[in-house]
Amino acid sequence: MSIQGYPSSHRFELLDILRGLSAIAVVIYHATMQYHPLRNQVAASPETASFSEWMIYACGSGYLGVSIFFMISGYCICAAAVNHRLKKYSIQRYFLRRMCRIYPPYWCCLGFFLLLFFFAPLHLPWLKLGTSLSLTQWLGNIFLFEEWRPYILPPDVTQYFLAVAWTLCYEEQFYFVVGVILLLWPRGLFPLFSVVTVFVFLNNYNLNIGPLKAIGNMNAMQVDLHGLIFDSHWLFFASGIGLYCFRMTQSAWRFAFPVFLILLLSWEFLQFDWHTNRFATRTVTFGTSLTLCVIHTLDGKICKWIVAAPLLWLGARTYSIYLIHLPLVLVLTNAEARFGRENPLFTLLCTVPLSVVVSLVAGDVFYRLVERRFIPTSLPGNNPACITLT
Repeated sequence: MSIQGYPSSHRFELLDILRGLSAIAVVIYHATMQYHPLRNQVAASPETASFSEWMIYACGSGYLGVSIFFMISGYCICAAAVNHRLKKYSIQRYFLRRMCRIYPPYWCCLGFFLLLFFFAPLHLPWLKLGTSLSLTQWLGNIFLFEEWRPYILPPDVTQYFLAVAWTLCYEEQFYFVVGVILLLWPRGLFPLFSVVTVFVFLNNYNLNIGPLKAIGNMNAMQVDLHGLIFDSHWLFFASGIGLYCFRMTQSAWRFAFPVFLILLLSWEFLQFDWHTNRFATRTVTFGTSLTLCVIHTLDGKICKWIVAAPLLWLGARTYSIYLIHLPLVLVLTNAEARFGRENPLFTLLCTVPLSVVVSLVAGDVFYRLVERRFIPTSLPGNNPACITLT
């Protein structure tokens, strides 16, 4: 029994549910991101915060959905790479499928909002940003290398016309690294993943804790790789790769992955910087991956729950929602401010629900008109779960 050429056990529908929840979390975060100063106030003086202010503070955690997207991509692309290796597909096929899956919908979305920039009477600061981008920044935006462009082309500052594109820059780098491994040493896929993960850990974690302090400055050899996949973002993808290995491998060695996650989580808590975004993204992502290791055998049962159906529907449209939602949410939040309605309670009761509804409707329309045309489900060896990536 197989699904689209994959063994049925490769299909992990819990990831679709998780993807849908993450998409809603990101939309809610962007619908309340104008309250960043208020969140700092709540964190500094929690005893004086009202209920609505606490809810705004909670909505600020929606950005964690992005690191969850990276973890899901790690699982999905790992599954695609294994299928590629087993069926001995050409490396051109791998790169073509990855590029066709991400670039055409992104370009359509970019083109649509560029038309608004030139012709629509929407006086938004975000739209005006287009006039300040240099030629090289536009190239970085169009071809999704803006995050690491400063390493090769001026200027030193990165800017995005579509703010969500920074995550796609990391996605494209991850696809490239996997493709290079498939080209040079396909049988060494998992050993090389492990080597890269160890390197990223040593290069990004504070190693001067506990007994290690007595050795000397353990961080002296670390280098700043911000913007490259080998910065700490690789660890989010790696948590998805490890989840795939744990779920698909019968060997006792698979339990090394949850042990590694527990060590990473313990290391994070030992830093005592629990208030930082870095701590939140890592602990939530690694904790989610660890939880999926525990409940993965319940995949079929959970996905039969009534509440799972809309989330599965949403999970299939996540990329479209992710691409299209932010400009629409900014229009709503700017309208809220213009009409003097900007306060936490109004935002929670009106702006946030409206932002979610508008984003889901627009995302569904974009999915039907654009995205699904670039999902080659009719081709052999394809699993839709492995290409709905962001």
